Amino acid sequence: MIEHRKQYDIIQCFGLYLFVPPALVMRMLFGKKVIARLECSGRYGDFWRIKQLSYGKMVVASAKMLDAIIYISKEIERELLANGFPAGKLKHITNCVDVRQFIPADDLREESGNEICFVGRLEEQKGLKYLIKAVVC
Repeated sequence: MIEHRKQYDIIQCFGLYLFVPPALVMRMLFGKKVIARLECSGRYGDFWRIKQLSYGKMVVASAKMLDAIIYISKEIERELLANGFPAGKLKHITNCVDVRQFIPADDLREESGNEICFVGRLEEQKGLKYLIKAVVC
């Protein structure tokens, strides 16, 4: 990051984790904006994961100094606010695909059977084992 610092203006952290404090050091040293995008809420969410760390409180305290925090759901927004994050830094951007712009070409569609596409992290939370079980049965 230091070597290529003239090639970017913003550092985006995916989730709140141990990389947030070093990203903020880059902001202080080189004037870069630092934002984070939270991954999810609840049992698998960023705050649950942070609470498992011995340095979790440091991560939360430093994350409050981020320039902006992107959240994708109302549940994540509630967790951020409950943990004392300033509402003015929170930005809502949903996960979505513009189906008017991204439409498969008609000649690529096959009518021969069911097609399933999974896009996501290979995590228990995603329930991929249930998808595989449903396809196999």
